[in-house]
Amino acid sequence: MVAELLMRYNATDARRHFHSVLEEAVQHDRPVVIDPRDMAETIMLSREQFLRALAPYVFHTRVIPEEEDGGFTLWVEELALGEHGATVREARDALLASVCASAAHFLAKWDFYRHVPDQAERFFYYIRIALADDRELKRMLFAPQPPGASTAPTRETAGVM
Repeated sequence: MVAELLMRYNATDARRHFHSVLEEAVQHDRPVVIDPRDMAETIMLSREQFLRALAPYVFHTRVIPEEEDGGFTLWVEELALGEHGATVREARDALLASVCASAAHFLAKWDFYRHVPDQAERFFYYIRIALADDRELKRMLFAPQPPGASTAPTRETAGVM
């Protein structure tokens, strides 16, 4: 039998020893299990640990030039969300505002969305957005892709058939 690998507290002890729980999770960077009798087990992590756990939730934003009308559409695959602008900068600004509004709406309505499978799978993407500051959000959405992961428009993505 595997011995307890993580520190574990019931809710009363977690409250009583809150400083120790925080110290373990935040200063020592070790997850702590809090196991209340009448609710689901909870894991306390430092922000840095949680952000590392969210790192695989990467955004892929495509730039789609609109040849007929001009301008550009930016599309975030993982959120099925896009915005249009006359310039890339305008589309980018509109997309940032839309992503923030979408995240606020999604998290406010989580009790509903958690029961909709294609929406529920976006949960950790929206949590990642909620934890980001403006600079981090721009980097997550608009950072250059690693080599080999081109976001250059193709005939299909540019709407040219």
